[in-house]
Amino acid sequence: MIPKIYADFNGCCQGETSEWLELDSYGTLVDLHYHQIRLEEGMRLVACDNSDENEDMEVMGACRYHGDVERPHWCLHFEPGALRYIPATLDWLGRPFLCFRCRNPLPQSVRLPENQVCPSCSLSIHYPWEPPT
Repeated sequence: MIPKIYADFNGCCQGETSEWLELDSYGTLVDLHYHQIRLEEGMRLVACDNSDENEDMEVMGACRYHGDVERPHWCLHFEPGALRYIPATLDWLGRPFLCFRCRNPLPQSVRLPENQVCPSCSLSIHYPWEPPT
């Protein structure tokens, strides 16, 4: 089964041979922790975003790390035309922000630069999208 995570489709980009979504939003991070997914080159994921009350957008693609840019980050690459609209489910909205390792709920304060670790186990909240090794 291919995991489904949130991605902000406003961050959709086009290249010569593929399109991609940037996987750098807070909602994406929450879902990566929730599903205990650490991004890897070539990993297949389904990204979704709500379009309106009646439909969601989703696309399946492969993860790639864009390390040769000013702000290195992960993206989900997919073929042009692969984006589709599906009936709204909203089952992926409002998931709790759980620590990847210890599964304790993470407080809102971890969003502040000085607090970006789990207060229970000290794992960085950025662990799921750290650069590939």
